[in-house]
Amino acid sequence: MLGIQNRYAVVKLFEPFGKITFLDYMFHWSGPKKGQPRGYCFLEYEKKEEALKAMSALHGRIVKGRPLVVSFAHMVRTGFKREYDYDYSLFIYFDLDKSRG
Repeated sequence: MLGIQNRYAVVKLFEPFGKITFLDYMFHWSGPKKGQPRGYCFLEYEKKEEALKAMSALHGRIVKGRPLVVSFAHMVRTGFKREYDYDYSLFIYFDLDKSRG
């Protein structure tokens, strides 16, 4: 079964739908889980149609007993941080920590 514990797995799962131009894979920066995945990432495609195909095909897909949540990213960061384009960026939630319910 496919797991999403690293960037490579995310790319392999999402690249069949189009050209990925950006991936922001989130990690814990401190505490007991330092260095471990936070359970979500942001991914950007070259075209809106590619993002739509990926979202349609992968939203709700079961990975390690948990459903993926794939939606358009609504967050816009300013300053030195990346700005997520609503039309091309996806928010991917893949929290595999079963203790969270």
